[in-house]
Amino acid sequence: PKYDGHKMSVFHFCKMCERALKLIPPQQEYHLVQLILNKLQGHAYAAVEGTEYNTVFELTRRLRRIFGPNKSTDQYRGELANIYMRSTESLFDYIERVKELRTAILDGETTESGFIDESIKDSIEISARDSFVNGLPSELLIRVKLEQYYSLEEAITMAIQLSKTLEAESLRKRAQYSKNNTLLRADTPHKLQPAVSATVNQPSNRSRFVPFIKPVIPGQTG
Repeated sequence: PKYDGHKMSVFHFCKMCERALKLIPPQQEYHLVQLILNKLQGHAYAAVEGTEYNTVFELTRRLRRIFGPNKSTDQYRGELANIYMRSTESLFDYIERVKELRTAILDGETTESGFIDESIKDSIEISARDSFVNGLPSELLIRVKLEQYYSLEEAITMAIQLSKTLEAESLRKRAQYSKNNTLLRADTPHKLQPAVSATVNQPSNRSRFVPFIKPVIPGQTG
């Protein structure tokens, strides 16, 4: 997609550039960089204009440093450790926030040459996975923890599937409650219909046809 530095998260845009890189032969990376440059607009284009970039990593790192939040890696780690899904937030928005924090931490730990130690990378992955699961709503959290998952992506897939199951159960319970509530009512229209008809036809004897409703509390009017 096109990127102007504002409408889309810089982490999301850079992630899509890195995904595109995996789809092409290594010798064509320079051409992909030129394609990405042509997708930049406004402030994003002005930020990289006049500089030569040979790799996607060089370009995305520049964009992250300019348009990403001015925070340290430790600050990103703190946000990830305390992240949780807000009550008004969709599961997919929550997933995106977790992934952006993971990407920010990975970028902070990556050296200028694009190298990151595998042990550090694994540690960040485990931290992102555990923080994601622990930040889920309680009902979904319990179900996800009962399942087996080893990576953030597996935990995300499990959460999405179980979320759909919970939603289906909730709809079924509401439908059952509505059905039972209708059956238990003492003043359904078909029971009152004879009394209403009689009342209309014989207004002088109205009191004879008013149905008696047993009071809930003895001594009070029903």
